[in-house]
This record gives sequence, C-alpha cells and structure tokens, in this order.
Amino acid sequence: MALLSAVAARSSSLVPVTRTSLAAASREVAVQAAAFVLSLGVLIGLLALLGYDPGSIVRALWSGSAGSTVSLGISLSDAVPLMLTGVAVWLAAQGGLFNIGGDGQLQVGALAALVVASEAGLPDTGILLVPLALLAAALAGGAWASIAGAMRTLRGANEIISTLMLNFVAFITIDEVMRGPLQSKDNPYTPQTDPVPGSAQLSSLVSGTQLTWGFIVALVVAVAVIALVRTSTAGLRLQAVGLNRDAARHAGLPIRRYWFGSMAASGVLCGFAGGLVLLGLRYYLAPGWADPWGYQGILIAFLAMRSPLLIPLWGILFGMLAAAGPVLKGDASVPDSVVTVMQTLPVITLFLLTFAFRWIGARRAEVAA
Repeated sequence: MALLSAVAARSSSLVPVTRTSLAAASREVAVQAAAFVLSLGVLIGLLALLGYDPGSIVRALWSGSAGSTVSLGISLSDAVPLMLTGVAVWLAAQGGLFNIGGDGQLQVGALAALVVASEAGLPDTGILLVPLALLAAALAGGAWASIAGAMRTLRGANEIISTLMLNFVAFITIDEVMRGPLQSKDNPYTPQTDPVPGSAQLSSLVSGTQLTWGFIVALVVAVAVIALVRTSTAGLRLQAVGLNRDAARHAGLPIRRYWFGSMAASGVLCGFAGGLVLLGLRYYLAPGWADPWGYQGILIAFLAMRSPLLIPLWGILFGMLAAAGPVLKGDASVPDSVVTVMQTLPVITLFLLTFAFRWIGARRAEVAA
C-alpha cells in the first residue's frame, strides 16, 4: 500500500540507520538543543534587564535541578508524569486527534490507584497492591479518555472541547470525593485523603532522594510505546490515518476504530502516570496535589513531534526546570511565573529556528537553481 509505504518512510527514526537518516536525526537534535539553550539565554537576559543578578539565576538553576543528588532526584521524579503525558499527546496526534485532557485522565487514574491500594480491602502486600493499583490507574485513565473518543467517533464531537470539559468534571469529582467518602478521618477539617499504605508506595531508586523505581518504569513504557507505534503494522496504520484521513479511508482503514483506540490508549498512559505519581511521589490526594503535567505534556509533544524519542529527554529537562523553580524563587528572588515562561520559551524558540532554517534552505535552493 502506497500510503503505508510513505508512513513507514516517515517513521525512519526506528528502522535501520542510513547516513541520510542519521544526518537528519542529528540536525533535529541539534536544532532542539539550540532551542533549549537559546531559550535559557533569552530568559536570563530578560531577567538581567529587569534587575535580577544573572549569576544568581544560573547558580539557582544548577543547584535546584542537578547540583546535588537530592535535587537531581527531584528533577527526575518530576519528569515521570511529563514523559508519559508527552507520549500520550503524541500518540493521539498520530491519528489526527488532540488530547488536551491529560490532567483529568491523570487525576482519575490517581484516584483509581488510591481506591485500589487503600479502600479495596486487598492484602497489605506490595507484590499485589502496586501492580493492581497501577493497572486500575491505567484502566481508569483510558476509560475517562474513551468518553471523548466515543463522542468523536459516534457524534463527531470535537475532541479538544470534550477532553477540556472532561478535565473540569474530573477535578470537581475528585474534589468532592476528597471532602466526602475518602476524607481523612485523621484530618476531618482538611480536604484530603489518607495516604496509601506503605506497602503500596514505590521503593526508592537512590537512597536519600525521592526518586523511585517509577522513573525507570515510566522511561521504559514511554520508549516502548513510541517504538510500537513507529514499527508495528497497527502503528503505521494509525499514522496513515493521521497523515491523510481521506486516503486512509479509501485504503479501507477503519478510521473511527483507530480514533477511538488512540484516544483510549492516550488516556491509559495519562492514568498510568497518575498512578506512578500517587504511589511514588505524593501518596495522597489533596487540593493542588497535581501540577499541570497534562498541559506541559502538550508542549513536550509539540517540541518532539518529529523526533518522538526525544520526548523522554524533554520530560527530564522540563522536570529539571520545575525542580529549579523553588530555588530560583528563594535564592534569586525570581517570581513563580518564571518557571512557566521557562517551559514556554523553548517552544517559541524552536518554532522560530525551524522557520529560519526552512527559509534559509529555500533561499539556497533558489540560488542553486
């Protein structure tokens, strides 16, 4: 099939390496690295113009993100949900869908993991609780995303609007649960749940840090999903649907089935991320327990859309920026909003660099002609 052949050629990052593909991959990595470095340089320059000490900013960035084993552990812990939500957004995009409901799916997954680990009355053993809680988290996230997938395939509802609205439904539902049936009896005046049992908490990967085995699990799952989509027949067909819907329909591909499946799988990844965060980082639900990892995953997916194997790396970099935020605020007196700016600037810089390189390439082609 010509369409699948074209998609397979586009997916060359995971097929036998040729000199051309290696050069293209190297250029992509160089452009993204330049975007990250330039964005930090622009940020430091702007803060210097506003009167902040550049030396203090650089020192705070380093010490907060990787200057010690503890800070590096925080950075890698913050990267766990970012890697998975980034892959989730990328996965849905392969079929032509845009999942912006990662935060709701993540929180629903965390709620399911909490219920299984704490309220289901299962034997208090980690060998049983951890895998069952993570499975429940993944299934809950997938079920929540499937609502939007069903609305898209059955009624033609825009998945951007439906996933966004489902975020708010999830937030309100979890807030009511925290204040109602799962309210901690030890803190009756604070809207929070009891922590998950110690046996359900993920074990530490590096002693003295908050880094757990959840980081390794998230990294393996992220890379495995990317490889599966890039190399399997089902993955190539999904990409064909996203690349040219009409051609895929004429080729006999079940468009709606791939839409629904990709949205559900995207939700599974987000729910699984919520389970890992609950069991390996936060341990209980309370107001503000989750950062906007889903929306950050959209930025990461955009940055690495053409080179998805860079999604885990961008997740780690965003985790480092998030870990450096409190240190920037304390040591360099920088406002909290700067962290958001730090995570947005690479996207803008990458867009400008890509546009500039394409313009230069077009000019060179005109001169050569």
